Amino acid sequence: MELSQLLNEIRANYEKILTRNQIETVLSTRIQVMISYRQAPSRIRRQSMSTQFLSRPL
Repeated sequence: MELSQLLNEIRANYEKILTRNQIETVLSTRIQVMISYRQAPSRIRRQSMSTQFLSRPL
């Protein structure tokens, strides 16, 4: 196998691993945020929802 072909395969595998780790990190973060949101008192949840809608431009 040529060196350039081997390097291309290594690069492709590295990018695949990097992408997979980034996806896992994003999913893990979203799950943690959802859990924190559900554990928050309902008063805080209502306040954050109204803030979310009010912050959008009309």
